[in-house]
Amino acid sequence: MTHPKVSVIVAVYNVEPYLMKCLNSLEAQTLQEMEFILIDDGSTDRSGEIAEQFAAEHPRFRFVHQENKGYAGAQNTALPLTTGKYIGFVDSDDFVAPEMFQKLFETAEKENADIAGCSFFYYRQQDQCKIPYSNILFLNLLKRNQGKLFHGAEAALFDNAVPWNRIYSRDMIMKKHIRFPENQQMAEDVPFFWESFVVANKIVLIPDFLYYYRIQRSGQQATYRDERLFSFFTLFDNFEAFLEEHNIAGLGPWLLHMKLSRFCFGYEKVPERLRHSYFQQIRDTLLKSKVTNNSAIATGPGWGKYGLLRVLHPLTLQAVLSGNESLFQKIVQFRQWLTELDAKIRSSFCSE
Repeated sequence: MTHPKVSVIVAVYNVEPYLMKCLNSLEAQTLQEMEFILIDDGSTDRSGEIAEQFAAEHPRFRFVHQENKGYAGAQNTALPLTTGKYIGFVDSDDFVAPEMFQKLFETAEKENADIAGCSFFYYRQQDQCKIPYSNILFLNLLKRNQGKLFHGAEAALFDNAVPWNRIYSRDMIMKKHIRFPENQQMAEDVPFFWESFVVANKIVLIPDFLYYYRIQRSGQQATYRDERLFSFFTLFDNFEAFLEEHNIAGLGPWLLHMKLSRFCFGYEKVPERLRHSYFQQIRDTLLKSKVTNNSAIATGPGWGKYGLLRVLHPLTLQAVLSGNESLFQKIVQFRQWLTELDAKIRSSFCSE
């Protein structure tokens, strides 16, 4: 029996209203040589029953039930079970275009790439609006650098840090032991994206919009506003440990950019009662890493939102290192306004 070309992992947890749409979109894939691994992570609704029944009726689907371990634990359970040349991920409340994995597989094979990715739609729950997220900036950046991340395309790390609109060489994932960190309480998928990008031999992107990411539903991590936002500090601890383990250097300016962005976002979302301690932890983290006001901060590709961040990040760093929380708050408020404006602009491109 030949191995599948692509293995797709679907971590299932309490998504009963959305799961069948997800599973049907996977069954409809035009690439036939595939396997789908459904990991029920201790769902308390009917999600596990739905997934198990679907797998029983469709031979390309495999069902595994486990006690709740969280998003990272579910993905890590599934990874060793995969047998495909490439691995993909689909969130169980999302859905995909029928040709998604065929296009990504053919692109990866043609380009001899470790990673192949596509553009996607934000799928707004309440009105079924599709808001496009194009990867064209990062596509062109990587193309100019022959698909290599280092020495010219490091800003591709600023792309949407998710695993689900790409496929990854299974050989790369296993040899580099890339996994989802189970010591984080949120953003567990971010290190997988960063780690795979920094070890990939070649990364290629296609502009096609092939993934539908459901937004504005209850229970999503983006809605969290509690102590879990302190996981952003663990996020960078995990990534920096990976870089050290694999002897990867030269990412300092890009890491500092990513830290300032994530920490500002966390401060914006964290409850008022925790804000001062969050600010203090930002300051302690940066001082511990020996960052100074003269430290280089990498900039993102293009203009617009990225262009403004070029101005904001040095000022943000100055506010943090000097302990000026009042100035830091003003910067965060401006960033919040900028993000909302960006969202409004994106929403203007909504289609049904």
